Amino acid sequence: MTRPRDVDIQDAFKRGTPIDEAMNQAARDAVLAHKRAGVPLVVWRDGRVQLVSPDEFEEDPKTPSSSNEPPQPPTT
Repeated sequence: MTRPRDVDIQDAFKRGTPIDEAMNQAARDAVLAHKRAGVPLVVWRDGRVQLVSPDEFEEDPKTPSSSNEPPQPPTT
């Protein structure tokens, strides 16, 4: 039995906004979870995997982003 969807998935992919917002919220949630646990995040930077302290992220993960961009680690 199939369940009806609240959102037309084809429309969501065309618009991108709901998907982008969900991904950005997931990124903020991940930073906050790592910060609470006191463990680094694993990120891809400069062509390789790096461990980054959640304290190094520019945005406070508890505050929703106004720019629809996920929090970014500082570049070195």
